[in-house]
Amino acid sequence: MLNDRELILDALKPHKEQIVGIVIESTYNITGTGSWTHLAEAYKVRLFNPAAIKKYRGLKYADDQRDAFWMVEMLRLGILPEGYIYPKEERPVRDLLRKRMNIVKLLTSLIVSLQNIISSKNGFKLKTNI
Repeated sequence: MLNDRELILDALKPHKEQIVGIVIESTYNITGTGSWTHLAEAYKVRLFNPAAIKKYRGLKYADDQRDAFWMVEMLRLGILPEGYIYPKEERPVRDLLRKRMNIVKLLTSLIVSLQNIISSKNGFKLKTNI
Protein backbone atom coordinates (compact mmCIF):
# COMPACT_ATOMS: atom_id res chain seq x y z
CA MET A 1 0.00 0.00 0.00
CA LEU A 2 1.29 3.43 -0.94
CA ASN A 3 2.23 5.60 2.02
CA ASP A 4 1.71 8.98 0.38
CA ARG A 5 1.42 11.78 2.92
CA GLU A 6 -0.82 14.04 0.84
CA LEU A 7 -3.04 11.19 -0.36
CA ILE A 8 -3.68 10.01 3.20
CA LEU A 9 -4.30 13.50 4.60
CA ASP A 10 -6.62 14.37 1.68
CA ALA A 11 -8.62 11.17 2.23
CA LEU A 12 -9.04 11.94 5.94
CA LYS A 13 -9.74 15.67 5.56
CA PRO A 14 -13.53 15.45 4.98
CA HIS A 15 -13.85 13.41 8.19
CA LYS A 16 -11.49 15.46 10.39
CA GLU A 17 -14.23 16.69 12.74
CA GLN A 18 -15.48 13.15 13.42
CA ILE A 19 -12.05 11.55 13.91
CA VAL A 20 -11.31 11.33 17.64
CA GLY A 21 -8.10 9.38 17.17
CA ILE A 22 -6.04 7.29 14.80
CA VAL A 23 -4.70 3.95 15.99
CA ILE A 24 -1.41 2.64 14.66
CA GLU A 25 -0.21 -0.83 15.56
CA SER A 26 3.22 -0.91 17.14
CA THR A 27 5.70 -2.87 15.06
CA TYR A 28 9.46 -3.19 15.10
CA ASN A 29 9.93 -0.54 12.42
CA ILE A 30 7.10 1.82 13.40
CA THR A 31 9.57 4.57 14.24
CA GLY A 32 10.94 4.65 10.71
CA THR A 33 11.30 7.96 8.97
CA GLY A 34 7.92 9.58 8.64
CA SER A 35 5.70 6.56 8.08
CA TRP A 36 3.04 7.91 10.43
CA THR A 37 4.49 11.15 11.81
CA HIS A 38 2.50 13.26 9.33
CA LEU A 39 -0.68 11.87 10.90
CA ALA A 40 0.50 12.87 14.36
CA GLU A 41 0.85 16.46 13.19
CA ALA A 42 -2.85 16.67 12.26
CA TYR A 43 -4.59 14.07 14.47
CA LYS A 44 -4.44 12.44 17.88
CA VAL A 45 -2.39 9.30 17.14
CA ARG A 46 -2.51 6.33 19.51
CA LEU A 47 0.13 3.61 19.37
CA PHE A 48 -1.50 0.23 19.95
CA ASN A 49 0.63 -2.19 21.97
CA PRO A 50 -0.29 -5.70 20.74
CA ALA A 51 1.94 -7.36 23.34
CA ALA A 52 -0.28 -6.00 26.12
CA ILE A 53 -3.40 -7.96 25.17
CA LYS A 54 -4.46 -11.31 23.77
CA LYS A 55 -6.83 -11.29 20.85
CA TYR A 56 -10.39 -12.30 21.51
CA ARG A 57 -10.39 -16.09 21.29
CA GLY A 58 -13.65 -16.13 19.32
CA LEU A 59 -12.10 -14.43 16.29
CA LYS A 60 -11.96 -16.92 13.45
CA TYR A 61 -10.11 -14.77 10.94
CA ALA A 62 -7.39 -12.18 11.20
CA ASP A 63 -6.35 -9.75 8.50
CA ASP A 64 -5.50 -6.06 8.33
CA GLN A 65 -9.14 -4.99 7.92
CA ARG A 66 -10.41 -7.01 10.89
CA ASP A 67 -7.41 -6.00 13.01
CA ALA A 68 -8.07 -2.33 12.20
CA PHE A 69 -11.73 -2.66 13.20
CA TRP A 70 -10.73 -4.45 16.42
CA MET A 71 -8.21 -1.73 17.37
CA VAL A 72 -10.68 1.08 16.68
CA GLU A 73 -13.35 -0.72 18.69
CA MET A 74 -10.97 -0.92 21.68
CA LEU A 75 -10.23 2.80 21.25
CA ARG A 76 -13.96 3.54 21.20
CA LEU A 77 -14.49 1.48 24.36
CA GLY A 78 -11.57 3.18 26.11
CA ILE A 79 -9.64 -0.08 26.60
CA LEU A 80 -6.92 0.30 23.96
CA PRO A 81 -3.54 -0.75 25.42
CA GLU A 82 -1.18 2.00 24.31
CA GLY A 83 2.54 2.24 23.79
CA TYR A 84 4.59 5.35 24.36
CA ILE A 85 5.40 7.48 21.31
CA TYR A 86 8.80 9.03 21.89
CA PRO A 87 9.11 12.67 20.87
CA LYS A 88 11.06 13.00 17.63
CA GLU A 89 14.05 14.63 19.31
CA GLU A 90 14.40 11.76 21.84
CA ARG A 91 14.32 8.90 19.32
CA PRO A 92 18.05 8.94 18.44
CA VAL A 93 18.98 8.49 22.13
CA ARG A 94 16.43 5.69 22.48
CA ASP A 95 17.83 3.97 19.40
CA LEU A 96 21.39 4.21 20.75
CA LEU A 97 20.30 2.77 24.10
CA ARG A 98 18.55 -0.11 22.33
CA LYS A 99 21.70 -0.82 20.33
CA ARG A 100 23.82 -0.73 23.51
CA MET A 101 21.41 -3.17 25.16
CA ASN A 102 21.74 -5.54 22.19
CA ILE A 103 25.55 -5.34 22.32
CA VAL A 104 25.63 -6.02 26.08
CA LYS A 105 23.26 -8.97 25.62
CA LEU A 106 25.43 -10.40 22.83
CA LEU A 107 28.65 -9.93 24.82
CA THR A 108 27.10 -11.63 27.84
CA SER A 109 25.94 -14.62 25.79
CA LEU A 110 29.41 -15.00 24.25
CA ILE A 111 31.09 -14.90 27.66
CA VAL A 112 28.68 -17.48 29.08
CA SER A 113 29.21 -19.70 26.04
CA LEU A 114 32.99 -19.48 26.43
CA GLN A 115 32.72 -20.24 30.17
CA ASN A 116 30.62 -23.32 29.42
CA ILE A 117 33.11 -24.63 26.85
CA ILE A 118 36.07 -24.15 29.21
CA SER A 119 34.15 -25.69 32.09
CA SER A 120 33.09 -28.76 30.09
CA LYS A 121 36.58 -29.38 28.69
CA ASN A 122 38.71 -28.56 31.75
CA GLY A 123 36.44 -29.20 34.71
CA PHE A 124 36.72 -25.72 36.25
CA LYS A 125 34.66 -22.55 35.94
CA LEU A 126 36.30 -19.51 34.39
CA LYS A 127 35.50 -16.33 36.34
CA THR A 128 35.17 -13.00 34.58
CA ASN A 129 34.78 -9.47 35.82
CA ILE A 130 33.55 -7.64 32.76
